[in-house]
Amino acid sequence: MERKIYLAGPRERAGGGDWRDDVSQHVASSYSDIECTLFDPFEHNMDPERELEKIFEWDMQHVQQSDVVLVYRRPDYELSGASMEAFHAMRSGTAVVIWNAGRSMVPEFLEVVSDSVAQTMDEAIGLALGEREP
Repeated sequence: MERKIYLAGPRERAGGGDWRDDVSQHVASSYSDIECTLFDPFEHNMDPERELEKIFEWDMQHVQQSDVVLVYRRPDYELSGASMEAFHAMRSGTAVVIWNAGRSMVPEFLEVVSDSVAQTMDEAIGLALGEREP
């Protein structure tokens, strides 16, 4: 059975680098027996200055197509778009897993809309793939 995971959060992890690449590589190497599609909201070629409404529609469509929204949270970044995506997921019955990379207090709003909070990438991916219990 295929799992579809929408990857919400900032483009880069703290310190630089694309955390979505890290997730993709970890899924491929550690969960190769699970068929998984990862939706990256930055993979489209639309211009945010001119096509914001189309980007929003793309994001919401992919959140609805997903089994889980995995929100990468780092304490130095405001998650306005990811918070909206998490709320939309919760309202549509899609599970929400928060990866709290900074190990700081998760904002109350995100805690309310999430199904679980993980402290590590491996734990977050395991929860998103249904391989771990919350």
